[in-house]
Order: sequence, then structure tokens, then C-alpha cells
Amino acid sequence: MYVSGCVGLYLCFAIAVMNFTHIFRDGTLNVVLINPLAQYFPSVVRDLMFEAAFVLMSLMWSFTPATCLLQLSVLSRKTAHWDRSKKLILSFAFTVICLIFVAYTVPMIMPSRELAVIMEKSMRELFAIPEDQFAQTYGISITYESINDGKSMITFVLMFVAIPYCFSYAIIVFVMYRIRKLLISNGMALSQRTIKMQRQFFVMQLLQSVLPLAILSIPVGIVTYGAILNADLGLATLPLTAFVWLCPVAQSAVQLRYVKQSNG
Repeated sequence: MYVSGCVGLYLCFAIAVMNFTHIFRDGTLNVVLINPLAQYFPSVVRDLMFEAAFVLMSLMWSFTPATCLLQLSVLSRKTAHWDRSKKLILSFAFTVICLIFVAYTVPMIMPSRELAVIMEKSMRELFAIPEDQFAQTYGISITYESINDGKSMITFVLMFVAIPYCFSYAIIVFVMYRIRKLLISNGMALSQRTIKMQRQFFVMQLLQSVLPLAILSIPVGIVTYGAILNADLGLATLPLTAFVWLCPVAQSAVQLRYVKQSNG
């Protein structure tokens, strides 16, 4: 819970300071910074802040299975006797693997100088940003792959989004099935209070696990569609940004609901 809170807090800070917006145009995924506050940070600091936000954003889907696996390790008789460190290693192994994937893709989102000039010009035209107003772009392109040090958008989408996201969903579906099965006591008469507590626990697990991934399905779909079809979506890409921004809010609401239920 604390980790999720810190991740959400930094993402909200990064969004407020940089106001980054995602646009698919001319076969290029543009992430443009248009917040006037961003210009007061040195370029190196802006790059580091964006890279940190980029890594933490990936935790929205790669971190989610860890909480489910941790709950399963507590409920299962096979792993309940394990010490805490062993349970944590098992639960967070998938997240660590995803972070290795992300570490490989982080440099790919930093464009070459030639591509950065083209992207900035494209975004200024699209948003009618005056030349004297600050704007900075990050991103990756299929169209201009040759001038972007050969960085492949397909590789980026697969390693950063598609593969981790699909595996996260698969793990969560399997774990939720196992948790549900463990909560059903065979041959035992349960009180209404126990049944109610089990139902609340299972619903909370569903909300904590499925809701963030359901919200992110739209951004993931847009990115995958744009990359595979080399689409020119323009301003139609804006829902991608809106749903990415919405995810920390939804996760915080779920955590707040959990705390209220625990204290109640």
C-alpha cells in the first residue's frame, strides 16, 4: 500500500510539473511537455524526471500481481509457513522481471537530436504552440527509425507494454481463481459474518487488481494499435493520456476503501 501510494504521489507530481501529453502522429509516438513550469528545470533534470515517471508508470501494471501473489502465499497451506522474505521474493519476482524489461526500453523513449527537432515541429503545428513558448518532446517512431539510432517502436511496445501487461492479466486471473477457491471452505458451515468478510475480501482483491488494468486497457490498446498500424491518430490519442492520469486516482480510491473497511 505504501509503495503504491509513493508511486501515485510521484506520478501526480510529474504530471503537475511536466503536463506530458501523448500523441500518435505520422507514425510517431510523441510525449510532449507543455507545462510552463517544466522550462525552469535544467534539461538533465527534466530528462531524469521523465525517465523516473516512465519507469513508475510501468508499475501500474507490473506491480499489481505482486499484491495478489502475496495474499495467495498467506492463504495457501503450501506457502503459509514460509518466512516473510521468501514470500516477498516469490510475490515480487514478476515485477522485478518487468523492471528489467523497462530498463531496456527507457533509452528508447529518448529521441535522437534529429528526431527531436521533427517531433517538436510537429507538436507545435498540432497544438499551435508559438515558437517563444516552451515545449519539449520525447518519443519513438516507426517512420523515422533510421534517424533515431535504429530504435524499434515494435520492440518498445512489446517489451514495455504488451508482454508485461498481458502476463499481468494472466497472473491475476489465475491468482484470483486460486484465492476464490481457497476462501470456499469445503464441508464447513460458515457464519453469515464469515461469509460476508470473505466476500468483502474477494471484492477488494478484484478492485485492487482488475480495476487499474481495466483502466489501462484503453491506453494499451491505443499504443498497440498505433504502433502496429503506423496510425496517424492526432488528437484522438488524448484519451491515452486521460486514462493514464486517471489510474493513480482509481488506485488511491481503492486503497482508501480498503483502509476504511479495515478500520470499520
